[in-house]
Amino acid sequence: MIYTYNTYNDILILNTCVCFERQNQVQKEILYTLQSFPGMAIPTSLLFLLEVRGYSKLYDNVSDSKYGKCLKPFLSLDAWECFVLCYMTYHYLNTLPN
Repeated sequence: MIYTYNTYNDILILNTCVCFERQNQVQKEILYTLQSFPGMAIPTSLLFLLEVRGYSKLYDNVSDSKYGKCLKPFLSLDAWECFVLCYMTYHYLNTLPN
């Protein structure tokens, strides 16, 4: 898990230092969000409809499911901590002065 975090941070820092443009950043983020919204909303709506109509299998424990042993590492606290650390690094790099 630490290796994944370090690899992600290396790529994030390199991307921020080399490719990141501070000019019009908010406008670019809003534009990309509006462009990608239909691509996210349509599959989400379809999956929601399938779940509501009874095509999903919900379990009390992740380990009870067919792929529970494979998914358990991704749902652990370590994965959450890695996500939070990566987000904090991303936020810190974006708040640096010019």
